[in-house]
Amino acid sequence: MNPESHPLDKHYDYWFSTSNPKKFTDYEETIKAIATFTTVEEFWQVYSHLRKPDDIPLNTEYFVFQKGIKPMWEDEANKRGGRFMLRIKKGAASVFWEELLLAMIGEQFEVNDEICGVSVSVRAKEDTFAVWIRTAGDFSVKNSVKATLQRIWALSEKVHIDFREHPTQAKYPKSKFTPPAEPTPS
Repeated sequence: MNPESHPLDKHYDYWFSTSNPKKFTDYEETIKAIATFTTVEEFWQVYSHLRKPDDIPLNTEYFVFQKGIKPMWEDEANKRGGRFMLRIKKGAASVFWEELLLAMIGEQFEVNDEICGVSVSVRAKEDTFAVWIRTAGDFSVKNSVKATLQRIWALSEKVHIDFREHPTQAKYPKSKFTPPAEPTPS
């Protein structure tokens, strides 16, 4: 590490995933770690070389998670947690994503080690942002995270930020799409 660099409190992995909604794929096979950063300078090197959410293909997701945590419900750090989600209309995802990333790596959430990571999902009609936390049952953490999101994104209290516990979603299949049946030999 360069002596003039600015170390972050935590180390992070940058991930991406792209999927074809018409084809069944195991979720874990779609996520790919593309970079690790441990300093402010490394973050900007990675971030400045990636396409922004407004410019990436549909059905693509970016994730930035603490080093060693995979962006999946089944990861040990995420099992008892949940995620806050905000859906926005197309056209502002890049700004929202940058603000969210800076808030996370800048420790603006002030909830110790509760933030596992953040994600953005680019879809046809809207984009979805998520903040993944370790402990779904800790109301002080949930209140703090929600208040921080409202502050960093300058949201009215009337804007709905959804929260979902991971265990309640784990009962659903990994994908809502099932593989096509194999053709029957004639």
